[in-house]
Amino acid sequence: MSSIAGGANGSGSLVLGFRPESVELTTEADGVPVTVHVIEELGSDAYLYGALEGSDPTHGDVDVIARVDPRNTPKLGDQVRLRIRSDEIHAFHTDSGERIG
Repeated sequence: MSSIAGGANGSGSLVLGFRPESVELTTEADGVPVTVHVIEELGSDAYLYGALEGSDPTHGDVDVIARVDPRNTPKLGDQVRLRIRSDEIHAFHTDSGERIG
């Protein structure tokens, strides 16, 4: 499961978690910009490993893993936009790891 840290109404922080199959490539402005670092092609599946725009490289090169169409994969170094299906996002408390939504 991939995760993105974020704030919760200014009162703290939370972690958003989602599965690679819960993400889709989009050209819309509501997508999150991601730079492609690796494409793993596995026959009928392909996985994009990428970094969020402005992410801290000290914790590694990969922030997001997304399953993509193996017939139309982005290229290494491309900047793509990913949208997480809203009904497939999971929220977790940053400190305890407990699921909150």
